[in-house]
Amino acid sequence: ASGLGVIIPSFVIMLAVAITYVEIGAFPAWLEGFFEGVRVAVVALILAAGIKLFANTKNPYRLLITVAVFAVMTLTRLHPIYVIFLVVLLTVLFTPKTKDAPDAH
Repeated sequence: ASGLGVIIPSFVIMLAVAITYVEIGAFPAWLEGFFEGVRVAVVALILAAGIKLFANTKNPYRLLITVAVFAVMTLTRLHPIYVIFLVVLLTVLFTPKTKDAPDAH
């Protein structure tokens, strides 16, 4: 239920924007300016989340993985989902194993 509370408002907004675009054919200049501002805000939010994730990870290869992902994303036309799968695979393969916590038994 809480997931729907997060998803439904975004879905309704995007649906309204899509219907408006189909009906009008183009957005007014003020709305184009609004979307430019939203685009900048979204990039800033993604960057902030990435920095927070980078700072909180304990993987010793985090800098190497970050640079490699940036290089692949900027220098190739590889779809981002493949990059995500590759990062997950590399992280699983190269993250040092930690000792399990002692059992409470």
